[in-house]
Amino acid sequence: MLLIHASNDTKVTEILNSYEIKGCDSYFDGLFCEGGTVSNRTGEFKTVFEVADNTIADNGDHDLDYDKTMAFLSTEYSDLSEDELDTLYNYTAGDEECDEDDLPLLESNETWEMAFIYQNIRGMIAKDQKFNAIAMSDEFGTSYFIPVDSEYKVVR
Repeated sequence: MLLIHASNDTKVTEILNSYEIKGCDSYFDGLFCEGGTVSNRTGEFKTVFEVADNTIADNGDHDLDYDKTMAFLSTEYSDLSEDELDTLYNYTAGDEECDEDDLPLLESNETWEMAFIYQNIRGMIAKDQKFNAIAMSDEFGTSYFIPVDSEYKVVR
């Protein structure tokens, strides 16, 4: 599948962790894209990536293994209770919209910040299960997140 990323900064040639980019203050350990080769988002620099179709997890959790996902979340967030892990599963693997009543779950005060954190965790779940990208719902409809260290090819 072809995915396009639009950026105001520079053309992307490699997907890096946010901590690897000097001066980057990002929540994401990967890159968001749209499906196709034409971007409706702002950004002077466009990069098209190719990711094998069978390595892209779809919206929701039907492509994700529940037991592997819960094992990942339990390891990464070992301080959460079983109920809190279930809630985290719903927001990340289940791709459900963030509820402000659950903001204390990962110590955030802002719904937008939690949504970003949940999207990044969703990407890390996909990476843990050997997917190279994952679809998710966001303010643009459906976006695709390519986690760091995924297999992709820069097309242009």
